[in-house]
Amino acid sequence: MDKNEYRYCKPTPDGEIEIDGEWLDFNSGYVTRVLEKLPCQGSRDPWRNTQNYKKDVLQLRYGRITDKELKFI
Repeated sequence: MDKNEYRYCKPTPDGEIEIDGEWLDFNSGYVTRVLEKLPCQGSRDPWRNTQNYKKDVLQLRYGRITDKELKFI
């Protein structure tokens, strides 16, 4: 971001995103007490929290940071 003189980046949906369940998929007491305060997840990437470690590692190491739904300003 410094190289391109961007000050911040902002997630910006490209079209409609349907809500597809809770952000976390486990029901520990400390989680269920605050579910209404946690974000929901969307029905498609990049708005999903899959909690899949292998997928996350591959995406973070080899994936692209540029995305049509991430605006750099």
